Amino acid sequence: GLHRLPGWERSIEEFGVAWDETGLSPTLKVHIVLHHVQEYLSRYESVADAGLSLSSEQSGEALHARLQRVWNLRFKVNPDNSLFPDRLVDCMVSYNWNLQWDEAGRKRIEPDSSRTAESGRCSFDAEGRGISSESSGASDLDESSESGTES
Repeated sequence: GLHRLPGWERSIEEFGVAWDETGLSPTLKVHIVLHHVQEYLSRYESVADAGLSLSSEQSGEALHARLQRVWNLRFKVNPDNSLFPDRLVDCMVSYNWNLQWDEAGRKRIEPDSSRTAESGRCSFDAEGRGISSESSGASDLDESSESGTES
């Protein structure tokens, strides 16, 4: 509920005794109620005498539903797609910091500034995007450094 009622701690103890009398193994939720709710409400709930409704599963599920909508509408790719990890990070950054997905710049640390791919050599620009050296005959990084600009 919204507020803790007098005797709430004793009610948890009585629930535990009643559960034990059934002979059933405790579920995860039963374990949480019996072993963690009292500590959580006593130590971590910032609103005096607040019940669990402020921290309920429903609020977590509502958050998940909103996040799932953002993922589905703007970022979703097949988990087997090589872009999946980056899209997942973009989604989390966008959702948590209310950024547009393209505002969240990403720096990648590569062990080497280039890697060998099956189709040829692939370099990376300063943003970590792959640049094919076969498409123009020269790396985009080489062209920008020749023109006096740094990437």
